[in-house]
Amino acid sequence: MSSLAPNYKQTTKENKEEQGELRELQLKQDAGQSIQSDFSNPCKREHEAYGRCITDKKHNSFLNCDDYLQNVKNCEKYWKEVQDYRVKYLDKSGFEYPKEEELEKWKSKMHDWYITKQLNPPEDI
Repeated sequence: MSSLAPNYKQTTKENKEEQGELRELQLKQDAGQSIQSDFSNPCKREHEAYGRCITDKKHNSFLNCDDYLQNVKNCEKYWKEVQDYRVKYLDKSGFEYPKEEELEKWKSKMHDWYITKQLNPPEDI
């Protein structure tokens, strides 16, 4: 065997650590927990509801999924406005996700935006 590639083999300890991490991620996925940041897809529930409607429509052709699609579009529009506001007024980058506390504050303002279509930021962010 050539000595040019000595790093091909992992130690047993390193391999077990990686397997443990992968096992934890798999258990989270199996339990339906997100392994990503919540903000990486803030409209996840809307997308899932729309997907279920489309799936159910295969069995019931009279089902109308337009409301679900509109919810997805509104949700995406809201979070785009939030990110634009954060970049413009809070000196954040467009790729920087809000922290958990800030995310909850923005989520609490979502209902007002659906009614007025005007973004009113939380006071204490």
